[in-house]
Amino acid sequence: MAGGMDWFRWHHGSVVDPKFQLIARQAGARLGDVIATWAFALESASANADRGVVGNLDAEALDCLLGAEDGTAQRILHAMRLRRLIDAAGRRDQARELAAELGREVAGRSAAQIRRLELQWGLSAATREF
Repeated sequence: MAGGMDWFRWHHGSVVDPKFQLIARQAGARLGDVIATWAFALESASANADRGVVGNLDAEALDCLLGAEDGTAQRILHAMRLRRLIDAAGRRDQARELAAELGREVAGRSAAQIRRLELQWGLSAATREF
């Protein structure tokens, strides 16, 4: 808790990110409902005792909150799971941590040695953040 308020990370450009338009199309939902569902999932993951884990979201309650037809939130959540936006958050965070640790391991090594370490750790060059 920072200054009496709970916070989670939200990235600039999230509301215009094309992946949410794709999810809206796949789920047959409005873009605003997809973005609201994303915010709902992020808040849930942030407040969870196992921080970062979305957990079981109440799709029926979310439909009511959104003023959407029954089943809309369930379709949105399903599309998000297929695109690995939710339920993959822990893995993304873990990959980021592993990549940072790998970055410390590769200092001063050749490109071939780095690639072998990446393969050993199950990381790709795109995952690295060092």
